[in-house]
Amino acid sequence: MATQQEIIGLISEITGVSQEEIKMTDEFKSDLKMDSIAIVDLISSLEEDFDVIIEMEKAMTIKNVQQLIDEINSN
Repeated sequence: MATQQEIIGLISEITGVSQEEIKMTDEFKSDLKMDSIAIVDLISSLEEDFDVIIEMEKAMTIKNVQQLIDEINSN
């Protein structure tokens, strides 16, 4: 199971936004300025690093940091 800090750390690596600035309510596209490629990269990295599978249909509904953490920890 991934910790909240590990997930935020990975988001920080991909976006260049410092971990301290990332909020649970931040939306990937509008707040963190992630495009579709960056989001796919994030999902792929999370699946690889934490041995989880996020179905593409489910991934498309995840809009913010909290939803992503909830999804990963539900696997």
